[in-house]
Amino acid sequence: MDKETKDMFNLILQKLDGMDKRFDAMDVRLDGMDKRFDAMDARLDGMDKRFDAMDERLDIMDEKIDAMNTELRYVRVRLENEIAENIKRVAEGHMDLSRNLHEAMKPQTEIEMLVIRVNSLETKVRDLQHKVSIIS
Repeated sequence: MDKETKDMFNLILQKLDGMDKRFDAMDVRLDGMDKRFDAMDARLDGMDKRFDAMDERLDIMDEKIDAMNTELRYVRVRLENEIAENIKRVAEGHMDLSRNLHEAMKPQTEIEMLVIRVNSLETKVRDLQHKVSIIS
């Protein structure tokens, strides 16, 4: 081999060595990037788990709010149907104060008490129906 060929061969070897060093540096950088991406993936997985837990808690809260709304509607209906009606009956019973107390109290008191008892029993039946419908 002549000197020019040797010089050219050495030059090519030097350039290849330089390329090897660059590739090694790129490999180190890529390894660092891989580690960073792995760390990011781990953090994102943790965030996904937290969001899933939050979704579950929000679903539970939605269910509780729905149950509370149902109970509130039930209380409103009871107020309108039973309590307001009983107050109305009591008020109607006291409107005629000029009547003889003895006459008004005997049959009317019994009737009012029976009406209140019937209202109370109707409410209890509604309560039982409501509880049975919730259970089934």
